Amino acid sequence: PKELSKYFELIVFTASHECYGNVIVDHLDPNKEFISHRYFRDSCFKTEEGFYVKDLRVIDRDLRKLLLIDNVILVIDLGRL
Repeated sequence: PKELSKYFELIVFTASHECYGNVIVDHLDPNKEFISHRYFRDSCFKTEEGFYVKDLRVIDRDLRKLLLIDNVILVIDLGRL
């Protein structure tokens, strides 16, 4: 995160619970120097199928400048943007 934070604003958005997600993010950035925001399951909405989908509107940034890295494409709903 240190090198990336020189060029980009780093934001973590996980569909995990905050208590679990914070453990992982704290490991990546233990002194809270490089990751500016953290979003968790409470910033998602749940589909009828039971998936937690990230509501990217909560990031409140120009999404045209967003680089999104995720291992599950189903958790992003571009139709709501």
